[in-house]
Amino acid sequence: MSSNNSRGKKVNLKEKRIQQFRKEISKMNYQKANEELDIILDNLRMEEVPIEELYEYHMKGNLLAEHCKNLLSTLEQEIVEINSDHELDSLNY
Repeated sequence: MSSNNSRGKKVNLKEKRIQQFRKEISKMNYQKANEELDIILDNLRMEEVPIEELYEYHMKGNLLAEHCKNLLSTLEQEIVEINSDHELDSLNY
């Protein structure tokens, strides 16, 4: 029963860590998030990363990549809307 309890604590800690990462990452612009992702990749390539930290690198890297993708998608949508508005304006003249 104690192994289930310790497993539950590990899951809760991981969930809290994910929430912390999400909160931290949500405040980043594209450039900052991309820089953080590059740092993670560099660390994984050049250093011997303890297994305990691999999960955090993986988790944070995925969240950063997702955040960058969402920012680019939002920007793309804004550009499409601007172009669409511009085309409508030019048709009215």
